[in-house]
Amino acid sequence: MRTKRIKQVITTSIISLFIILATIIFLKYQDLRTTDNLNILLTIALVSITAVEALTTLSKYQIGNKQKRVDNLQNELEKFYGPVYSILHDVTYTKNKKGEEIGVLLPEEKSRLDEKFSTYPHIVNKELYEHWSREIRSLKIDVSASFNNNIALLKDDAMFKKNMKFMDPAFEIPKAFILAFIQEYERKVEAYRTL
Repeated sequence: MRTKRIKQVITTSIISLFIILATIIFLKYQDLRTTDNLNILLTIALVSITAVEALTTLSKYQIGNKQKRVDNLQNELEKFYGPVYSILHDVTYTKNKKGEEIGVLLPEEKSRLDEKFSTYPHIVNKELYEHWSREIRSLKIDVSASFNNNIALLKDDAMFKKNMKFMDPAFEIPKAFILAFIQEYERKVEAYRTL
């Protein structure tokens, strides 16, 4: 962005210099008084300087605007998307009683998820927020689902230790919500990187 700005200033300066030189050559062959020649030359110089200043101001505005977008995205990622992603990206999937794939969250994880969605509704994507408001926020703990759907895990001691969270009361989060959030998070990260 900085090199683009420098190129714009150099181009504008060269054009201004060309206009001033062309005016001097033009005025040399005119039958005007010296004060008239000087007034015309000063006017063109003033217009040229104003053009360079306007271009510089525009460049500063564009740089400031870009910096503001970077700051906003960084704020969104730090306060909302990053913490929620850290909750949802490692979630373990299982099937509920209906045979649907769900992610299992412990009460502490669900509480942190609810806190982030409640605190930053203005940051989150509208569709995700509405999905959370409609379906996720009001979820009740399903003790039987978390135990009964994973009773087979008890047969293998290593699997039991790995999936211990299923034995605690848990919340069943639809896989579609988790995947939609992860996709939105990745979009935000990519937007941040491209700025």
